[in-house]
Amino acid sequence: MQFANGTFLLSASDLVTFLGCTHASYLDLRHLNEPVEVAGPDDATALIRAKGLEHERSYLAMLKASGRSVVEITGEKLSRADRVALTREAMRSGVEIIYQGALTASPWLGYADFLERVDEASSLGPWGYEAGDTKLARSAKPEHVVQLATYSRLIGIEQGRMPAQMHVLLGNNERVSLRVADFAHYQLIAQDRLEAFAARPPIRSTPEPCGHCGVCRWLDRCEADWEASDHLSLVANISRNQRSRLCDAGVSTVRALAALPVSTKISRVQPETVTRLQSQAALHIAKRDTGENL
Repeated sequence: MQFANGTFLLSASDLVTFLGCTHASYLDLRHLNEPVEVAGPDDATALIRAKGLEHERSYLAMLKASGRSVVEITGEKLSRADRVALTREAMRSGVEIIYQGALTASPWLGYADFLERVDEASSLGPWGYEAGDTKLARSAKPEHVVQLATYSRLIGIEQGRMPAQMHVLLGNNERVSLRVADFAHYQLIAQDRLEAFAARPPIRSTPEPCGHCGVCRWLDRCEADWEASDHLSLVANISRNQRSRLCDAGVSTVRALAALPVSTKISRVQPETVTRLQSQAALHIAKRDTGENL
């Protein structure tokens, strides 16, 4: 999410974040109006990004070596408007490969790794374009599909026809081609949900551990919130459903769980599971209060 020249812009990455964790999107929106310091990527994340860029450039070199005409829409001096204009010009001229093309349809902006010309007529002429993105992974993942479906929608707006396929260019050099029509409806619904969320964000939001945490720039902040609120996620091996059912029963902190009588019954949680979680919480509180491991 960003403001550029007074314009609010959303990206495919923003959509992936929103589908993974609405709280992260809430913090992204707040950051636009109330900027705070955000921790940079750790060494492992930085290494993955470097390897991802290496894979992308290797694929670009392979395309050039094959003799295909390639236009690169890159350069630090190019503005967003310049990149969009150059991408449109390249698409209209029928270039075979466009690298880092910029696509836009307010409020959406996308930078596809590769736009590949295909022999299917569009408003451009007797050709059109499909999106391809390089990924280090060895299999296509849902976030890759969401990202490419977003680029495909932008391509469709630009060329007057939705692309037939989109392509994930994997780290093991495998090419996975997917039908855009299989995912376009889901992507549009998700896109509309994010636009509505961004237009009227909630007044407040509470973080919950989720699958997005491992790649989220707000993890340090959320972990501090969980520590401060004595969040049930601090209990070892507790699941999201178990946390929800404990909260429904009025047990919303680690200390409250630690103090729970052993015979307490929690709806839709097995008694032995309640006993295990209560024991874990008691060990956690004892360590916090005394500094000793029991």
